[in-house]
Amino acid sequence: EYGASAVARGESVTIAMLGEGFSVSQTGEAMEAGVIGDWIRVRGLKNGQAQGEAMRARITRPGEVVVELRE
Repeated sequence: EYGASAVARGESVTIAMLGEGFSVSQTGEAMEAGVIGDWIRVRGLKNGQAQGEAMRARITRPGEVVVELRE
């Protein structure tokens, strides 16, 4: 349904980090809810625990966000 949240606050998401010529992904947690195309804050998870700083990522599909790394 249009307008339905693609990612819920607190939901486990896949964070895809894209750089020139490479991509990596990790499990993370959404710190905000949003629809596809929205920019939200996420943070990585390790062993189920939040780690590192929050980062901004764009929702590309339900349960997946992308962080574009630039030099």
